[in-house]
Amino acid sequence: MPQGYFDAAPAKLLTDFGDFALSDRREELMESFSEAALVGDLKSTWRSSAISIYRNWLQYVVSNKAEATAFPAIVGLHDSSSRKRSALR
Repeated sequence: MPQGYFDAAPAKLLTDFGDFALSDRREELMESFSEAALVGDLKSTWRSSAISIYRNWLQYVVSNKAEATAFPAIVGLHDSSSRKRSALR
């Protein structure tokens, strides 16, 4: 469990459920777990940082893709003119 991510009550709920799940390993047990009890108390202090990281990464990918698609067109023009010169010789 991430340290400092959950308040005391949700952390205890998770720990207790984990102990119970280890003693009763049926898959149906997950249906009895209340995710709503955790969601309301989550600390999402990292959310704005995560959004910035993903936004910057996507911009980086887009710019690299644009550069990569522009570069072969230039190389292709260079290659075809070289071939024409070779053919004329």
